[in-house]
Amino acid sequence: MDGMPPTLFKSSLPYDSLDASTAFGKLDVSGLGTAYHFDTFGIGPDGRLFVGTAGGVEPNHGKFIGYSDNDGAVWDTLFTGVSGTKGANISFAPTDSSYFVYFGTGMSNNRGEAGTWQTIAFSGFETHPNDGAVFVDPNNPAVIFLTTDQGIGASIDYGQTIFEIDAGVEAVQVNDFAMNEAKTDAWLASKSGIRRVTDYGGPSETWYNFFPMGDGSPYYSVGMVGAHPDTAYAGNVRLYKTTDGGANWDRVFSTEDPVYGFSFWSYVSAVEVNPLNDSIVVMGVNSPESGVKGGIFFSANGGEYWEAVDTDVYNTEVQDILINPVTSDSMVVYVACEYVNDGTTSSYGVKTLYASPYSGIIYDNDMLGSSGGHITNFGAYGLAANSAGDIFACGANSGQEPRVYVKQADSSYWQMLTTNGLPPNGLARAVTVGFDSAGNEVPYIAVESDLYYLESSGSKWILAFSYPVGTQINMIYWDDMLVGTGTGLYGQKLDATAIGDHSENAPLRFELMQNYPNPFNPVTTISYRLSAASDVELTVYNVLGQKVMTLVNERKQAGAYTVTFDGAQLPSGIYFYRLKTAGGFTAVKRMLLVK
Repeated sequence: MDGMPPTLFKSSLPYDSLDASTAFGKLDVSGLGTAYHFDTFGIGPDGRLFVGTAGGVEPNHGKFIGYSDNDGAVWDTLFTGVSGTKGANISFAPTDSSYFVYFGTGMSNNRGEAGTWQTIAFSGFETHPNDGAVFVDPNNPAVIFLTTDQGIGASIDYGQTIFEIDAGVEAVQVNDFAMNEAKTDAWLASKSGIRRVTDYGGPSETWYNFFPMGDGSPYYSVGMVGAHPDTAYAGNVRLYKTTDGGANWDRVFSTEDPVYGFSFWSYVSAVEVNPLNDSIVVMGVNSPESGVKGGIFFSANGGEYWEAVDTDVYNTEVQDILINPVTSDSMVVYVACEYVNDGTTSSYGVKTLYASPYSGIIYDNDMLGSSGGHITNFGAYGLAANSAGDIFACGANSGQEPRVYVKQADSSYWQMLTTNGLPPNGLARAVTVGFDSAGNEVPYIAVESDLYYLESSGSKWILAFSYPVGTQINMIYWDDMLVGTGTGLYGQKLDATAIGDHSENAPLRFELMQNYPNPFNPVTTISYRLSAASDVELTVYNVLGQKVMTLVNERKQAGAYTVTFDGAQLPSGIYFYRLKTAGGFTAVKRMLLVK
């Protein structure tokens, strides 16, 4: 049916009675006009024909619907008022007197009519729908399944609220991560909101999910006050700040402010807090659109006021920021900028800021090599420092060959490290500093889907771990190793003496897993892990908070366990299961019983 207008055909026989004699007649679609490229089709329960598309240019684009009640003799077209691109299908959920229509993130509660469209899960959301496919349960039309910014979601109230059912397929795109020095608290920026963890690795480890001020746009950066982990900054096209652990947020910056000259595509790509003075915050902006510059911003009062750093004629498409404090009010700031050579707003290398109350902010565009020449054929994506103060920068040259540079603490020059052992092509997107088997501090980098570490001799990179081909690693953090990818955050214990041996280890922490399958009917499996022996209670509750079943109530040794939950005697609906240990660890997960 693709076309402008589309081409539609109708069979002479019902779809379940087609045979060799079936004829197909072309329907009249002239009433749709030629303004929009309708290419999605569906048939409502009452026989109403629907077509759908998206119109306009981002950011001013949205969903358009056309429908006909008389096989195309007359068409009505309308703008749904729901922004975003088109959906993958048009589906329907009948009610007693009408039916819902679903198209991407848009839904109508009355046959697709004008004035009845809104966004799926417009209230009470824990995640966000995206413009993928939407399917209706044929046995219970109040239940819908849809793609979300985490993976797969569901609703049991026709899309008024949604929740995740993505155990095993969850695809949380992790973009940035910040952790305090004690490694007990951390914040994470993802495509599906901001995450926070407290008591990381401890018996009371708890994860929280936030959408600051209801903002569901993807988040690219996060920074925290290490000494006061309740204070954090989170960046997408705007920058938000919380001082109470995420309960409340304030918007402290927006790339949408016309005074800065950014575009719709610009976003806050990095934010860092001075570890010796949490009033000082440095933020970076990246502008992917050709001809639009990025920027570096400095705040001396915790984000209340921002000063744009004067970079002269140079462009700074920021990817990462590293603050090296000298005193509480003076510091050296390193800014990683990607390689851009579009003829108008070129960007490259590592920029340096020198900031103090005496000199103000001094910007240095030059990244000098060991011979004294300028390093310009290098796009920097990640920065890290070791305990000696050496600075590592990773990225790639214009030919997408991986490159890593180091600037030693007592030097003003950058030296390119060996490429021996690295693949010939690939972007080194992230870097951190960890330890090898002898206890030496060494850099670790992520090149596409692989992790490498540099031998202490500096002569060769060693492959430490390979994720599935196609995985994009966006950040790495040394805590043994935390790896943020396009599909989630992974924790792994790397053994530099046994590369290639990735056997299962004993659990490193208490953990409650998502049940599988989910949704289920009527049996599902719940797994949990204990890092130490403990009294364990695993219980199931309904949505009213009433206990419906106790699955485990006994002392367990450290290890991994599974238990079966049978809901045959329970009605369909949402249930919660809670794992509680004597040491204070508590975790709750949600599951959906659909009969």
